[in-house]
Amino acid sequence: MNGSASRIPKLIRRGGRSPVVRGGGPLAPAQTALKNWWQPSGLTVGTSTWLDDGTEGATLTQAFANPVTMGIPIDGRQAMSGIALSALENATTDIAAAAPRESWIVLRPDDLSTQLAFDGLAGTNRNTLFVNATGAIRGNAGITLASAAGQAMEHRAILLRVVVNGDGSGAIYRVASVAGATSSPIASGAIGSGRWAGITLGSSNTGSFAWLGEIAEVLRYSAVLTGSDPATTAAYLLAKYPSAAKFTRTPVYLNCIGDSITQGQFSESGRSYRLKLFTAFETSDISPTETIIYRGTTEDRCLDHDGVSGDTIAEVDARVAASISANAPDVMVLLVGTNDCQDAGYDGPTAQAAYASLLATIHTADATLPIVVVLVPPLTNTTHNARVNDLNPRIETAVAAAASTITVVDPRDAGWTTGAGYTTDGVHPNDAGETALSTVIEAGIRAAL
Repeated sequence: MNGSASRIPKLIRRGGRSPVVRGGGPLAPAQTALKNWWQPSGLTVGTSTWLDDGTEGATLTQAFANPVTMGIPIDGRQAMSGIALSALENATTDIAAAAPRESWIVLRPDDLSTQLAFDGLAGTNRNTLFVNATGAIRGNAGITLASAAGQAMEHRAILLRVVVNGDGSGAIYRVASVAGATSSPIASGAIGSGRWAGITLGSSNTGSFAWLGEIAEVLRYSAVLTGSDPATTAAYLLAKYPSAAKFTRTPVYLNCIGDSITQGQFSESGRSYRLKLFTAFETSDISPTETIIYRGTTEDRCLDHDGVSGDTIAEVDARVAASISANAPDVMVLLVGTNDCQDAGYDGPTAQAAYASLLATIHTADATLPIVVVLVPPLTNTTHNARVNDLNPRIETAVAAAASTITVVDPRDAGWTTGAGYTTDGVHPNDAGETALSTVIEAGIRAAL
């Protein structure tokens, strides 16, 4: 709405989904020639293992002392992020030279560069999988099978099937539907078919960097699947990772801008509301044809943002136009004013004028940009919270006078009250505070769009 504000009332969070039982559950992959079935069953910092539910039983273990980084979950399921000296590996798993084979892998690139998802080790004519800076997906083993650019995108989950026929030919399928497992490969032609002795997952080699993003599950077959088997495996993985079916949806770019509450500093998760908000939209996206993608100057896996600890309203105003220019958001979440309220020199009219200037700057940079304005959450310090209670009505006054399309949300509508256990330190959100923020912001974004 133009020149007015809407308040998001009491909201109810949606519930989670029942998990797929390890080793099967409602669906399971094809069992024919299932040599390796790796899932992160014990993915923790420093003690990471991926058990193998295939016939070989080749558990992946952490190769070096450096801890494997926990990735942002994909559809609520554990994922790892690669580190150059901290791969998961198994040195004894083996597939003979020239043997037909195929691999399935669930990935989410969070940056595009020459990065390696898995490496079969052994000789030069082996099968590896990596993505380059153009978003091309390559099966490289001395001979390179490459897709066109743009077949991988930042922050989008992707399910790949890599077929090695054993005669020097192969194909790569991007599986966004069950039918996609066997139709229209994104690459086909020459691929290495030499011996595959050992494997590393998410590490670097002499030609590629470590994987920058998440890896959630890997299946490897010692034969090329035929008949209904590819559809069976595709149905299992797409049910477990439905985000992989969103690959072709239109992106809706979200820019979260503000101070340390947006940045996540001193919040319980380290990412404040952004992680819960990501999970909410991953579960139920913005529409059947669109998907939310985070954009920001600061790269944070799939949760990029423009939160800067310590920033005041005026300091966000000084950088917001550059952020809009760089990130071209389709919707913005604006949460700022907490530091102004903690300033001993706080002056209500001055803060109100600063907020009006900030909104005018955004409008000048993009006159049609929908903005979700988050009122300042309550603070535990009584003096500071009195300023919050003074500033928030002033923010609403500034919003009402603005030319921009703005939706106002209030964390108090989701229960955040002073002294009620919503912060880690009286300012920054704990889990309850992150939930409250995510709840009202999610509703605000849906209302704004």
